Amino acid sequence: PTPTITRTLTPSPTVNLTATATLTPVPTPCSTMGLFGYTVDTGNVSFSTFVTYAQPATLTQPATIRSITAKLSVMHTVQFGIYSDNAGQPDTLLVSTDLILLQASFRTVPVVPTALAPGNYWLATYSTDGPGFWGNLSTGITCYSGSGAMPTTFSVTGTYPAVAELWADYCY
Repeated sequence: PTPTITRTLTPSPTVNLTATATLTPVPTPCSTMGLFGYTVDTGNVSFSTFVTYAQPATLTQPATIRSITAKLSVMHTVQFGIYSDNAGQPDTLLVSTDLILLQASFRTVPVVPTALAPGNYWLATYSTDGPGFWGNLSTGITCYSGSGAMPTTFSVTGTYPAVAELWADYCY
């Protein structure tokens, strides 16, 4: 976002006006949108509650992440995030959504715009109330699980042999 300056005139007791500058973020228009992650589902992926799951995704060009989208099979309280990659495993949390209650279907949640370089990343999900993501059960891709809600540094506690229908939306 590009900040703009808004001037506010404030009367003082001596009738002198004082100008106050306030920076107001103005979203930068997005000329071209893209996405990276998984957009195909073959069935319901049964992730456990109170566990963060991270699945690999490759970004092929410099981009500014604007939101994260998932396809939910039931209503959930969820959180989404993106982790950096360290030797083929999720590492540091780069951006995340708030914990939010979402209805079933495709749901997009905004994030603070975050610039990412091309490379390998990990898209993550966390739920407080049960399984219910649509996903791909036959990719041969393993996602990693870690305890707790979107930890700052991911610590792998297990694996799961499927990926959720989950992607990041970006501008480039």
